Amino acid sequence: MKNENYDDMKKLFGEEIELPESLSKENIVKKIKESDVKQKKKRVKVFPRFVAAAAAFAVVATGAFAVYERSFGSKRPVTFENATSVAQEKQETASQENENTVSYSEIDVGTKKISLSKFKSEKDLENYFLNIATKEKNRKLFGNVKYNGRSDEEAYENVVDYAPTESAHDQSQSSASITGKNDSSFGKTNTQVDGVDEADIIKNDGNYLYVISHDKLSIINAKTMKLASQNEFKPTESGRKIFITEIYVNENRLVATGYETEKENDGSRKFNDSIAYEGCIGIYGKLTNSVSIVFDVSNRELPKEIRRVRQDGDIVSSRMVGTCLYTATACYPDTDKKKNFTPKVNSENLSSDDVYVESEKKNTGSYLLLTGYDTADEKSEISKVSVISSSSEVYCSKDTFYVSSDEYDEKTDKSVTNIHAFSFADGKVSYKASASIPGSIDDQYMMDQNGEYLRVATNDYDYKKDADVSSLYILDGKMNVIGKLEDIANDEQIKSVRFMGNTAYVVTFKNTDPLFAIDLSKPNAPKILGSVKLPGFSEYLHPLSENLLVGIGYDGDEENADFNKVKISLFDVSDKKNPKEVASHVIKNAFCDVNDSPKSFLTIDENTFGIPVQYADYNSNGYGSKVIFKTFTVKDGEFIEKNNYVHAGHGFDSEFFRGTFIGNYIYTLDGETVKQFDMKSEKELSALDYVTEKETKEETPVVYDETIKEVTAF
Repeated sequence: MKNENYDDMKKLFGEEIELPESLSKENIVKKIKESDVKQKKKRVKVFPRFVAAAAAFAVVATGAFAVYERSFGSKRPVTFENATSVAQEKQETASQENENTVSYSEIDVGTKKISLSKFKSEKDLENYFLNIATKEKNRKLFGNVKYNGRSDEEAYENVVDYAPTESAHDQSQSSASITGKNDSSFGKTNTQVDGVDEADIIKNDGNYLYVISHDKLSIINAKTMKLASQNEFKPTESGRKIFITEIYVNENRLVATGYETEKENDGSRKFNDSIAYEGCIGIYGKLTNSVSIVFDVSNRELPKEIRRVRQDGDIVSSRMVGTCLYTATACYPDTDKKKNFTPKVNSENLSSDDVYVESEKKNTGSYLLLTGYDTADEKSEISKVSVISSSSEVYCSKDTFYVSSDEYDEKTDKSVTNIHAFSFADGKVSYKASASIPGSIDDQYMMDQNGEYLRVATNDYDYKKDADVSSLYILDGKMNVIGKLEDIANDEQIKSVRFMGNTAYVVTFKNTDPLFAIDLSKPNAPKILGSVKLPGFSEYLHPLSENLLVGIGYDGDEENADFNKVKISLFDVSDKKNPKEVASHVIKNAFCDVNDSPKSFLTIDENTFGIPVQYADYNSNGYGSKVIFKTFTVKDGEFIEKNNYVHAGHGFDSEFFRGTFIGNYIYTLDGETVKQFDMKSEKELSALDYVTEKETKEETPVVYDETIKEVTAF
């Protein structure tokens, strides 16, 4: 086996290094002899002050192949088998029988194909991680030696190809539909795809408000503005702390998702209740597992826990379709234990048969674990599948769960995104396929499925040209790239994307804000139909109708963006060849959380929406912030600011501010307080500190400049 890092190793070996006994010549030779792998003798070169033994191995196996880690010490054999399946053949047959199927040829986008394998045995999976553990130990001893031209810290991973339970053509309606329309009389979490719910810190069922704050679940009777119940979450085991970060509500079922941590064993740090925020675990505790807890809330005054599911790793994201919950976590096995390297679900390790791996990857030590189960059935089976891969963004249609992972391609000096697709139905999950495309995905809205086709927008950087690259790729049901539109805007990055049917609306930015309308009706030949350039840029796009699109971002001029000014734009896209900004509104000295958290965008009706706005407040006491929930309406093609609901005073947490509605009432919530307003008059009717269950009063009046409808003083 040719050593690609001969010079680096030669230099390393020439230094004065004290070796551990395990790496002595005698022990290395002994381990080689004990190996059950066939050996090929090779002459060993002796370097000053250091003697090393090396061997090249060859394995001949029918239907299998072996991978060895390039590391010091014993090399453990790892064999794989092909991951083809009957289910995949059924998918292909079903696709061929579909009369509407149009076959497009796969195109080259400058990335390699990903091939998936399964470990042939539990021992092979164990050896895979033992090899990584040995390499990591050597790295700590000798420094960050590069493997295959890349250091351990730069090593990433991927996967591909299993089979779905159904034909890829039985797809759900994608986010191409107008998700903004609200047919009910109460506010719902803003989600990307109709019928696919997303977890949030606040839920609303039309009668009660459900809030996660201060590690508690508070259920508030919206009519009486009284606390119906408040629950603290108990960890699964003593000595741990639980952090619930988001919830789902589905009729009489509430599902809370979060993390469990345990104290550091060295006793040098004190355990702190505030170490977790939005899923980030601080230095005072270490992540033990993720958790989902199902409650029966048919009696809102006495919620009852009926099920708890724990799975290893940090939550990447989750989705709920119907009553079934699907959760993806990223986990790292503890190789120091030398056993049980697979993730656990409810204390049971996955078998090697549940794990898929890209056979060419040798440096990857992390798992992407996906589970599914029916929250309405207390005894439903927990379905699970895992790939050895990193993970970043999640997009979910009604039947396919997509997870992206970032990688850097040294050969091309560019970023690469690998997308792993999982089929699901009725709580069952299975691996489907994967693809590799150029660039990186910044958020979930850069992915969308319509019919069998997955459309993906990416950003990249061309170091040779010293320029940003923005592109769009289209993949078929087998995750083959069949269409592309590269260099959408010269030297500009994509800031926001919204897919609507056969059209993608893409905002790019460098100095000005071009909104592009891209035709996707021919998946193998996407093309730009038209564009409009404006100052600033939109970071979030929301469809109000088939012809009206709202953009929320920042204002600017021909030179720069102004991040102290929130800009709301209304685009008329009825003529896709000539999109227009028909109205805009700029809010000075302000920040809008919708740019970072689209869930905070509230649709009130098909013409009215609301957003939380945080104002910078400079006064004698120094810097502070003040918040208002603003609503806007569209009438006769005009874009009008409608109402301002002022949420000032007690216990405000600037990182937690939302608005929702029930009937003719607007509710604003921060980390401790909920307020009720009359929707038309803006008058505050009631306020409740739901953490202490005390009524609150407005402490300081708010003064408006009625001309510009902005807060000017408190």
